[in-house]
Amino acid sequence: MPFGQGVWHILRELPQTPVVVCWIEGGWGSFASYRGGPPMKHKSLDRRRHIDIAVSEPRVLDAAVLADHRTARAALRQACLDCRDWLGLPVPEEEKNEGMLDEPTVEEAPDAGAESINP
Repeated sequence: MPFGQGVWHILRELPQTPVVVCWIEGGWGSFASYRGGPPMKHKSLDRRRHIDIAVSEPRVLDAAVLADHRTARAALRQACLDCRDWLGLPVPEEEKNEGMLDEPTVEEAPDAGAESINP
């Protein structure tokens, strides 16, 4: 699923904002998802659902990346796919064929730390 331009507009206005990207796996079909209808309606509460979360290091996107919304969106999409890879999940075929750009340039935010949460 492609990223919208909203994040790009925010980051263009505040270019030094650190971005933390994450991938949450296992939520589709849960009590709070849209699968099977509106969230939390006519669904049983799933207390023991296994959810995996991978969180990137905070990073500031380079000015060259923010210059064009397509480049920024591709950089964020790639960061999401990197998080997915940390969980050992394959990259969907449609993402492989998206025409991803070469490695986006990012700067680490000061005191950046990384976490991968896998309960």
